[in-house]
Amino acid sequence: MGACIEPPQHAWVVTEYLSTTLKEWLHGPGNRRSERMVPLPPLQERVGRALEIAQAMQYLHEQKPKLVHRDLKPSNIFLDDALHVRVADFGHARFLGDEEMALTGETGKQSYS
Repeated sequence: MGACIEPPQHAWVVTEYLSTTLKEWLHGPGNRRSERMVPLPPLQERVGRALEIAQAMQYLHEQKPKLVHRDLKPSNIFLDDALHVRVADFGHARFLGDEEMALTGETGKQSYS
């Protein structure tokens, strides 16, 4: 377990050790992109992970204030022992006020409706 608190902008708690990322689950270990290191998981399992990621983002965007991750990528998504999604690395995350519909900045422009 770990924690980091830098009020008022940063606070997080790590409660479990997760060793597998979505990137590793899909492509295998390492950075070699020229050849697949592991067989591609079955389509039904890949769709299941995609649905869990979408549900996690929907949950964050429905909060008051909305939370926008801004760095969602396979290496920032971890899988637990049951292969359920855990979104990580909120270092670029920002809150949106009730009236705000978009963010601009170093990560590009995101629009939300």
